[in-house]
Amino acid sequence: MFRLLRRTTITRSIAYTGRPTMGYRPYSIIDSAKKIADDINKAVGKAAANTIESAEDTADAVKGKAEEVTENIKDKAQELKDNTQEKAEEFAESAKQKTNEVAADAKDKAQDLKSDLKDEAKDKDLDEKADQVKDSVKEGVDKAADKVKDAVN
Repeated sequence: MFRLLRRTTITRSIAYTGRPTMGYRPYSIIDSAKKIADDINKAVGKAAANTIESAEDTADAVKGKAEEVTENIKDKAQELKDNTQEKAEEFAESAKQKTNEVAADAKDKAQDLKSDLKDEAKDKDLDEKADQVKDSVKEGVDKAADKVKDAVN
């Protein structure tokens, strides 16, 4: 019996409110707050996704540029290495030629000095022999003079 009484009371209270019936309202305040929070979350998510995508694009661009710069540096280093090697080979060849020239000059000067020394030695020997011959001749002349003197006396 209470059930029946309760139903009739509820039905009558709705019927007598004096307001027109509006039907079911789909959103409550909580639902509105959830929708706003969801919209904000989606907006933040989209902004974050755009930022991440931009960062990835920037990272890819930087990576590409870094690879390009690295390749340029490698090319320049190889070019410098090749140039340095060529210059070193040229310098080594030049040094070898100079060394050969200096060695040839030194050899020529040594030959000239040797020849000069031989000539001087020969001249010295000849001078010594001439002095010896002179001394011998002088002694011979002195002996002959002594003999002539002895014979004359």
